[in-house]
Parts: sequence; structure tokens; C-alpha cells
Amino acid sequence: MNQFFEAFANMFRIPDLRRRILFTLGILAVYRVGAFLPIPGINTDVLSQLFQQNQGSVLGIIDLFSGGNFRRLTIFALGIMPYITSSIILQLMGVAWPYLERLQKEGELGRRKITQYTRYLTIVLSVVQSLSIAFTLQRQSGPNGQALVYNPGLGFTLMTILTLTTGSAFIMWLGEQISERGVGNGMSLIIFAGIVVGLPRGLFDLWTEVTTEQWGPFTGLAVVLLVTLMLAVIAFIGLVPVLIMIYVRTVVAVPAIVLERVSGWGGLKRSWQLIGGRFWPTFGRMLLLVLITSIISGVVSTIFQVPGNLIAPNNSFVFQQVAGAIAAVFVGPITYIGVTLLYYDIRIRKEGFDIEMLARSL
Repeated sequence: MNQFFEAFANMFRIPDLRRRILFTLGILAVYRVGAFLPIPGINTDVLSQLFQQNQGSVLGIIDLFSGGNFRRLTIFALGIMPYITSSIILQLMGVAWPYLERLQKEGELGRRKITQYTRYLTIVLSVVQSLSIAFTLQRQSGPNGQALVYNPGLGFTLMTILTLTTGSAFIMWLGEQISERGVGNGMSLIIFAGIVVGLPRGLFDLWTEVTTEQWGPFTGLAVVLLVTLMLAVIAFIGLVPVLIMIYVRTVVAVPAIVLERVSGWGGLKRSWQLIGGRFWPTFGRMLLLVLITSIISGVVSTIFQVPGNLIAPNNSFVFQQVAGAIAAVFVGPITYIGVTLLYYDIRIRKEGFDIEMLARSL
């Protein structure tokens, strides 16, 4: 224990380290100040009522990562999520896009270019999310019919886009400042600060519900089940990467079975062999294929569903099912073709193009 306190004291004896720590704490303090600056034109009482009605939903998860900013719709309501999404998109695109792949291998110069592209994409995603939030807020009302937005319209929409996008860009800048002049990774520290700030409120709410038996005589059992569910979710999250790995390694099993005329088990082993050493490129291409097919499915479903809903609003569920079936007719062949082309691409790169095998298959 003495060594711990001595190491803690040494952090402030070294001038450069002390300056970095204080700078990091100052930046995090600025980030917390933004949590108390709401965007203009919002009825905060109605907003609080809406969040109380939707406790435990996906809104709560988003609010947790934003450090409570989303609950109060502050200027930092979008949090760091647009930047994280942009980084993930560019990293995955680097697997499938040769230009980004070259940038990743160019060292510091390439890293700076990718960082610049990440900033641009962050702004674009922030504008899109802000626009969606503005439209959603103007359609919401409180339990007693009170409007959530005082003066809805174009002015509120533009103000919301400007405020939230600027806030997201400012958070991105704060994180970069911590990374360059502070201690640790700035984005990770901002996420950590947001989660830590939300934990006391969550623990206090849980303690209040237990002590007041808000869930009735089964409150204790409900808490045990809740903790069990949380542990199960954590275990599932740990299992997800394994399932993704198995799926990617066996994704070309069907083309191998059909074109190489092997058994089902032989197709799985063949796919495992082909994908070996090319997991991340295959994962990136499959992710792009899923993204493309999802967009096509959404567009086709909308084209066939909207006219049906206008003609017969009472049968919207039927039209939704029909539109989904039609979209599957379009998406299915595209998926099969994409996986087959992926199979040929891997064989070309690893084994050379087998003309005789292709001719026999056709």
C-alpha cells in the first residue's frame, strides 16, 4: 500500500507528467460542463418524463455512453459515438479498399490522412443523426399532450443540427487534445468518464427500488434475476467474437461443396482452410456485402410497402410481409453471387485460378 501512495505522489513530482495529468483533468472538466448546457427550444420537463417511461430501453444505453447528455439533450448529446462509428467504418473499409489499405501502411503520413477522413465522416454522421433527432423530437409529446419542442419548424431543425454537430466536433477535438497533450487515449477516457458519471445514478436508483420494494414482495428475486441477466449478457458478448469467427471461416463452405463436389463436412473444412490467414479481408468483404444487401432490401421493401399502406392502411402488416418477401427475392441471389465471387477470389489469391475445375463446374 505504501508503494502505491508513493507512486501516486511521484506522478505529481515529475513536472511533465504533472502537467499532462492536470491538462487531462481540465479537459474532462470542460466535457462535464457541456453536460449542463441543453440545446435550445426543448421542454426539459416533458423530456424527463419521456425518459422515465422508457427506462431500460436502448435510450438508456445511449444515455449511459453519453454520460447523461442524451437524457438532458445537451450540446454533447451525440457524445463520442459518431467518431467511434467513423473510425470503425474506415478500419473495415481499409480491408476492402486498396487506397485505405495503402494509407494504413504509409506510417505517420497515412495515419494523418485517415484521421482527417475520420473527422470528415464524423461531421457527416453527426449531421445525419442530428437531423433524425430533430425530426423525432418535433413529433414527440408528453403524457399530458404537452409539446416537447416549444417552436417546431425549420428554425428548430437547423438549430438542432448546428448545435449537436458542433458539440460532437468539439468532443472529437477534446479527445484528440488529450491524446496529444494529456495522458492516455482521449476518446477512451471520454467514454470512461461518461460511464462513470452515470454509474452512481444507476446504483442509487437500484438501491431505492430495493429499499422501497417498488417491485413488490418479489423485489429481492427481481434484483437477483437482473444481476443474472447482466452476467449472461456479458458472457454472450464474450461469445459473439467466437461465433463471428466461426461464421467467417465457414462462409464459403457452400460454394466449395457445389463447385468442388465435396461432402458437407468436407466443404466446412475446405472453407476453414481457404479463409485461414485471410480472416480480416474476408470479414471486411462480408460486412460490406451485408451492408449493401441491407440497403437494397430496405429500398425494395419501401418501394412495395409504401403504396400498399396508402391504399389499405388497415392491412399494413400484410403489405409489410409481402414487401419483405419481395426484398428477399432480390437480396438472396445477390448474397449467393457475392459469396461465390469471394470463394473464387480467395482461390485465385491462394491457389491460382483453376480453369479446369471451373469448366467442369459449368
